[in-house]
Amino acid sequence: MKFLIGAASFGTCAVVVTSLLVCGNLFNEINNMSDDVMGEMKEFRQFSDEAWTEMVRLNAGERQAPSFGSLVGRNKRNAECACAKAASTCPQGPPGP
Repeated sequence: MKFLIGAASFGTCAVVVTSLLVCGNLFNEINNMSDDVMGEMKEFRQFSDEAWTEMVRLNAGERQAPSFGSLVGRNKRNAECACAKAASTCPQGPPGP
């Protein structure tokens, strides 16, 4: 009976120690993975910042300052009427089909 209790106690201690070692190993692996991901994110941020800077630099020369009228003015309702047919200044020719 004493042998059985001693063996069970030893087995339990072995399982607890093994579990603690596995937990420590998992903690270490998770920390390493976190460090790797943060390093990759830092590298990605550098690439994206460089790309954004390049896009802004390329697009900066094409901009024109907006005019006052485009900022403040608005098109009034019915400012232009397309009711009548536009006068044709073409010379008289043969009738169409």
